[in-house]
Amino acid sequence: IISLLRIDHESGKKYYAVVNLSHRSFDNYVFGVDGGGNTNYRLIVDSDRNEFGGSHTLAGQLHGAVLFVSNSGQHGKPNSIRIPYLSPYGVVLLEQE
Repeated sequence: IISLLRIDHESGKKYYAVVNLSHRSFDNYVFGVDGGGNTNYRLIVDSDRNEFGGSHTLAGQLHGAVLFVSNSGQHGKPNSIRIPYLSPYGVVLLEQE
């Protein structure tokens, strides 16, 4: 699994792309992020949605398509985000609110 950070320097918003390069799915995948506080991330792309031929599992588990930053660190970062379901060969794109 690869997580990539992009910062829009005009708006200051952060975007995370999480790519599962594996043939298996992951439940409750947690990855490290910088920042924290009251930051939330909105799910803007999920390759596992019905319209892409997927199972729609992640979208069905998220209320309002929002993921919250936790104060518990992961992967050497001070905070983390938990994705409830990451599909095989799936791509998820998150936008900072």
